[in-house]
Amino acid sequence: MKLLTIDLEDCSSYKQAKARFEKKYLTAKVHQFEGNVSKMALMLNVERSNLYKKLVRHGIEVPKGYGFRKENKQF
Repeated sequence: MKLLTIDLEDCSSYKQAKARFEKKYLTAKVHQFEGNVSKMALMLNVERSNLYKKLVRHGIEVPKGYGFRKENKQF
């Protein structure tokens, strides 16, 4: 597990520091789970809909097809 670090020098409040950490954490998790938000939500124990809201709030994009596995495709 890699330690996340954030620069707190220009954070004027706890809320700002928390938001900065959350963005960095979620960005790392998107990469770890290869963009699979459903799996990410399950492993982080959060509702998928709430996770999507957090990703949007922080401007974190999950590119379409990122982490897509052909064998998971269902018709």
